[in-house]
Formats: sequence, C-alpha cells, structure tokens
Amino acid sequence: PPTRATDVADGDVARTVVDPRLLLAAALAAAVALVAATVAVLRATTRPTR
Repeated sequence: PPTRATDVADGDVARTVVDPRLLLAAALAAAVALVAATVAVLRATTRPTR
C-alpha cells in the first residue's frame, strides 16, 4: 500500500502535495511584507522633524 500522497498517482494528486520550498518562500514573503508594512506605519506615525 502507498504510504505517501505522491505514491498514489502521478497526476493531479501529486501536485496537491505542498512543496516545503514553496511554503518557505511564502513564509519569507509574508515576513518581508509584514516588516515593510511595519516600517511604513512607523514612518507615517512618527514623522521625524529635522
């Protein structure tokens, strides 16, 4: 009996398995977007006067 989802079929079932690299890239992109949003909010709220 197949133990992994990728062993069940070579078609669309194999594509449904999430690639760890894709998940890592998504998490990295989310972190970068969160940092960018935080920086934008801080710059908008502080408004440093020189």
